[in-house]
Amino acid sequence: MQATIVKVKSIKKHPNADRLDIAHVLGWQCVVLKGQFKIGDRAYYISIDTIIPEEYMVSHEMEYLKKNSRVKTVKLRGVISQGILMPLDDDINWLGYKIGDGVDDLFGFIKYEPLQSGDGFGNLQQSKQNPHFIKYTKIENIKNYPDVLRDDDYVFVTEKIHGTNFRIGWVLPKQEKIWDKIYRILFKTPRYEFCVGSFNAQLNPEASNLYTGTARKFKKILSKTPKYIFFGEIHGAHIQKNARYGTNIPQVLFFDIYDTEAMEYLGFDSFTYLCDRLNLDRAPDIYQGHWDMFGNKTPSGQSYLDQDTILEGFVIRTRYESWNENLGRVILKDISTEYLLQKNNTDFH
Repeated sequence: MQATIVKVKSIKKHPNADRLDIAHVLGWQCVVLKGQFKIGDRAYYISIDTIIPEEYMVSHEMEYLKKNSRVKTVKLRGVISQGILMPLDDDINWLGYKIGDGVDDLFGFIKYEPLQSGDGFGNLQQSKQNPHFIKYTKIENIKNYPDVLRDDDYVFVTEKIHGTNFRIGWVLPKQEKIWDKIYRILFKTPRYEFCVGSFNAQLNPEASNLYTGTARKFKKILSKTPKYIFFGEIHGAHIQKNARYGTNIPQVLFFDIYDTEAMEYLGFDSFTYLCDRLNLDRAPDIYQGHWDMFGNKTPSGQSYLDQDTILEGFVIRTRYESWNENLGRVILKDISTEYLLQKNNTDFH
């Protein structure tokens, strides 16, 4: 959801502008007009990377968005503002709406998604989709779910790398064919299929592109551990602007593993053990321990991987796979405001 009904948690005076206040909703901070909201008010919050329809911009006097109609992280008189907080429109009956309800359909809001072209990545020829070769979890921003983690939750925090999402593994075929059955009977083990993909697409392993070229480096070693899907981030020069990470050659940092037979992600200890056993590089570790001891640390400064690259953010996950009825799998991201203030950077990844 791009816009949800929220309750205003706090209001502070803007330090540099007499006609502005600072409002806090969920885990977000928004600069608003002075006196527009008070603590406890219901409103709707439009998140960053939302595309605003032209009709809405005109009716709500948002000329400042007309250049590209996308909500971004900005600084207003020296204070960070992330998203837009709007009072409930007088001409809409809000009685049926409760805190947490989405209003995207009501106003026509959609999420901004960067163009995913194959320029520079090679021939992105897709293959038939294998249902065992799942896509990665969609990681939500912790500012949208500030109360999901409890103080005594044991968490692992790693660096979020700004690259392109990559998955690879040997998994059971979509449908067992006669030769697969013969193989299983003779060798008393299933015959696995080698799969490669980006975040959205499963790709032909024989095609020539960034993902398959990277995958071939790991094909043999990962054949020793079939049934697992390995998720990583390809990074380096020419992958993402301003995120070279000190290398001209595409590299991979792995950050998660899925067991297709148990149908669950490995716990963090098992994940690190398997990566170390296979000599796979992992995203840099930042913290492990109880959530309350991590405090209110927010991502800022430079990458732990390369001091010439700005830190994109953190990824926070529980020690063992856990679920929340509102969020789903408990894995969250916290994106650096310094990163978001850079031109064209988004919370999309």
